[in-house]
Amino acid sequence: LDLGLEDAGHEIILQVENDPHCVQVLQHHFPGRALRRDVAELTELPPETELLAAGFPCPDVSTINVSRPGLRFGTQTGLCAHVFRLLRQTRVPWVLLENVPGLLNWHMRDDPPQPPAISHVVSELEKLGYRWAHRVVGLTGFGIPQRRRRVFILASAHGDPRDVLLAPQAVCLGQCVEMHRRGEASMRDDVVGGFHEGDDSPSRDDGNAKGEIGRGKTSRDECVCVECALDAVASSATAKGEGGGFDRAVSACAHGARECYECFRTPPFVTPKRTVASIDLAEKRHGPMLDELFTLTTANGRRMCIVERRENGEGRRGMLHVEDAERLMGLPAGWTEPAYPLNVPGKPKRNIDYGYAALLAKNGGPRTTSAEEDDGDGDARAENTRRAFAAQMNEFAAATFKRFEKLGLAVAVPQARWLGERLMRPYDLKFSRAGDGVKFAVAVPGGPNAANGGVLDRRDRCVRRSSSDDDGGGTFEGILNEGILNDAGTDDLTVARSGARRRTLEKKNAPNRLVDDACLEAAAAASGWPDAAYNMRPALSWRGRFSLSNCGDAPVIRGFVPLGEFLRKKVEDMQECPLEQALGYVKRLRLAHVEIEPFVARALGEKQKGSAKARVPAGDGVPGTAEGVPGDVRCDASLETPLDVSSGGGVPGDGVPAGRVVWAPWLLGRGPPARRARVYWPALALHAHDDRDQIPPDAFTELLAKQRKSGPNGRVPSSATQTEITSDTHVLVVYFGDKTYEWCESDALLNFLEHRDELADQPLLRNRARFLRGVDSAAEWHAEQRRLGV
Repeated sequence: LDLGLEDAGHEIILQVENDPHCVQVLQHHFPGRALRRDVAELTELPPETELLAAGFPCPDVSTINVSRPGLRFGTQTGLCAHVFRLLRQTRVPWVLLENVPGLLNWHMRDDPPQPPAISHVVSELEKLGYRWAHRVVGLTGFGIPQRRRRVFILASAHGDPRDVLLAPQAVCLGQCVEMHRRGEASMRDDVVGGFHEGDDSPSRDDGNAKGEIGRGKTSRDECVCVECALDAVASSATAKGEGGGFDRAVSACAHGARECYECFRTPPFVTPKRTVASIDLAEKRHGPMLDELFTLTTANGRRMCIVERRENGEGRRGMLHVEDAERLMGLPAGWTEPAYPLNVPGKPKRNIDYGYAALLAKNGGPRTTSAEEDDGDGDARAENTRRAFAAQMNEFAAATFKRFEKLGLAVAVPQARWLGERLMRPYDLKFSRAGDGVKFAVAVPGGPNAANGGVLDRRDRCVRRSSSDDDGGGTFEGILNEGILNDAGTDDLTVARSGARRRTLEKKNAPNRLVDDACLEAAAAASGWPDAAYNMRPALSWRGRFSLSNCGDAPVIRGFVPLGEFLRKKVEDMQECPLEQALGYVKRLRLAHVEIEPFVARALGEKQKGSAKARVPAGDGVPGTAEGVPGDVRCDASLETPLDVSSGGGVPGDGVPAGRVVWAPWLLGRGPPARRARVYWPALALHAHDDRDQIPPDAFTELLAKQRKSGPNGRVPSSATQTEITSDTHVLVVYFGDKTYEWCESDALLNFLEHRDELADQPLLRNRARFLRGVDSAAEWHAEQRRLGV
């Protein structure tokens, strides 16, 4: 937020930050500025303050937080009360607040439901006599490939906040590429709608202009796209040995014309030069995202995986680099390096050589020379080197973790810079869509108040209620109680019943219902707090509030840079993505029937049908190579005697160890089962579905043949030895150290690691060489799986 405002021309005179890591970043990049550590201890603002900008904590209202305690039960978001306390002492001309879109959502799990936090924020501003406007602004509209949407609330004691926040509206109808060629896309006044003071021929003034660019004076200080500006900063910082803001000397982009985000997502599609997918390995609600990055939070940055599509259709995975994450926030690479380690007074300052640490991590650690090995103290020196390397890697990992965490707290620089530029010229544009405003019918729309649908404005637009409506007994209650805005943030009201049937309000055929634009705007206003709203008469409290529909989250038109072209780190140079996390992610998505791009699935370690990458124990079965093995096998067989394997088969030298290591029940000795001893033998369990390509085909053949031999000739086995084998109840067990396998009930198997100490010392088996070899082989197999993260 500070960098964006300063780049726009504002002077930072006071900063308040209590996080020690963020404090070090601010002190490094904004030296000599007044910095206070606790907003609660701040009694008043400097008298010369013209703008108070604050990003107050979001955990209590964020939809990522499952509990969402809100202002009623939370302890963090409520810190915004200090902003209002300071405004009572000093009436600042302009106030800018920022938070997540969850600020607009009801807390319906509470009893009674808790209204959205923004209702409290704007109420406090109204009590202080401030006019206010708020809007959801996305980052993709500025050309950054990160889906990051934030709510910005702008209040003014004397001006019109709508002119700054709501007047700029970009609607591209395909003119973005031509704009880029002409250089108009980089102007600071590339807006749609409104006009410049002193301009004799405004582009449009009806508030619904599309595809027109406001003509104004071309600024000498034109901006290039964020990608080229960041590259210029990186090259300048390398030459000067320091970081900083954007290099204003850059006057042109180094690439050709690009489409805006909306055109990029609209057919016909243009294939990026480098196709990548972003993956949050801990996310369970959605699959990978192509050419964009999920919203960076305080927790997901370190688990963000990047998968790149190769020319052969395969994929390669790697973890997102923190410097690329900084650039995705509009910050120069290396901006957060001062965040870690913390400087302790009285102790020497510790520095982390990120380049050296990354090089060591990529090459697997330092190498000892032959002279050191020949030296008598070579072993001690090698051990010291290994310890130093481990300590360096721990410091490197801790620093990366902390930098990712602080990036999730930041405001994206392009959003802050745009707001700062608009505030530097607050009267250049005039809001001209007042006629489209829809007056609030209740203080807090949506939630329990959804039944009070309808609007009140000077044109007396209303939504007529039908007594013959089949949803909700002829009122809006049945429709709007379950109404939600769609994921794109538009104002089309969607009705969902039991998570299945969906339809829009305008498609609902109800008599006596006025279905037009006014109706849709009214329904959107009643269904929940709108994405854009304002109040120019704070003395009227909520009765002066208006919602504004069709106010997109892209206030400007910029060329969109796909994620693959935006990233500067190659996948080969990224940290390796753990295979265990990758496979777990794919498994969760498959269970949820989420579609995954084939190159992404292969890059994350999913075994394809017919693949021979996995292996089974040597001598314990024949690796399966047959295609078309049934996934759900039903056959009868005795589970008491293992089936002999005719040929052992070899083991591939590479690949991922298949199955899971377990302890399987074994009947020791000869004779009837009642007279034989029951012991546990180390074995490998192969699932009929997941490991079907590694199951020996003879296993199915022998069991099916045994079933065919059983008939009405009196040789049908007893029901005690008959077992229906399915993939849900049984697995194929391959015994270590023994050339046998059999189908066994899954519930009869024991975890190898948990029961190893007691079962490896069974009295009847402790002295048997074959059993001991099997235990050793199972331990090696399990260790190899753990090493590979399977």
